[in-house]
Parts: sequence; C-alpha cells; structure tokens
Amino acid sequence: MRAAGIANTTTARTAISQLKNTGLMSFRTVDEVMAKMKAGEIDAIALGRESLQGLAPQIPGSKILDGYFHAAGTAVAVPKGKPAALAYATAFIEEAKRDGTVRKALDNAGLKNAPVAPPAK
Repeated sequence: MRAAGIANTTTARTAISQLKNTGLMSFRTVDEVMAKMKAGEIDAIALGRESLQGLAPQIPGSKILDGYFHAAGTAVAVPKGKPAALAYATAFIEEAKRDGTVRKALDNAGLKNAPVAPPAK
C-alpha cells in the first residue's frame, strides 16, 4: 500500500504516526497528490474528509473509508483577560451559525459536507 499526504500538515503527521504497515509519501500540494493517484503511483490519500469528498469524483472508483484517524475542529481564540473581545467573538460566531454565514463560508470553500455546530441556546 502506498499512501500520500500533504507535507507538514496535522493530518499527514497523524497518518505517519498511525500507519503501521506502510509509510506516508509527502507532497507539497493536493495537485501533486492527485497527479500521483491518477498515475497509479499511490494507492491512498490521507486528507480531511471534506477535502476528499471534493476530490473523489475526480478519481473513478474511489471510496472514502468510514471512520477517521484524526479529527480537527475550528475555533476562535481571544487573548486572556479580554472579556469584551470574548463577548464580541462569541456573539459574532453564534449569529454567524444562526443566520447561515458559517454554512455559506464552508460551502464556498468547497466543504459542503463539513458539519456546523448548532448555535448555543
């Protein structure tokens, strides 16, 4: 089995630590990985599920495996001791989830299947 990922990404580093029966070839770009896959030079791609869902239609017969070996979320951080910044960021994110801004941003980034956390109650 020949697997590949994008160099220096969290997903690639996790794949390297989790793969027991093969190594991980690293490439600089998704385009390079896709070219290797289409040329038959690799058998598997280690990328986030959302990225793979966008790429799979370009690889006839491909299948995205169930489960995962690495999960990452997106978060917003503010400096410690800045309650006004925390209140603003919290209100902004909650409204963006409620009014569909987060969903639209993910869709526009090609992450149509990425989940959005529900707004806080």
